[in-house]
Amino acid sequence: MAVFKRLTKEQITRDYDHYALFMGIVPIYVGDAYGECRVAVRNWWPDWLLDLAEVISSLTPYDEWVIRLGNKIKN
Repeated sequence: MAVFKRLTKEQITRDYDHYALFMGIVPIYVGDAYGECRVAVRNWWPDWLLDLAEVISSLTPYDEWVIRLGNKIKN
């Protein structure tokens, strides 16, 4: 969980490029947005939010998961 097992600044700047929102509700970090697209829930937000968003997306007719990129993560 990102509430108890928070990422350090070094891990964030090394592994992730952007702040983003998953499905417009879950704040995440995104790494390699145009390739592998690694994601992690931002610090202080519970990890189960990604699971909840996945359940919501399975109940909608859309096949895509929308990730809205935000600001770049500065070193």
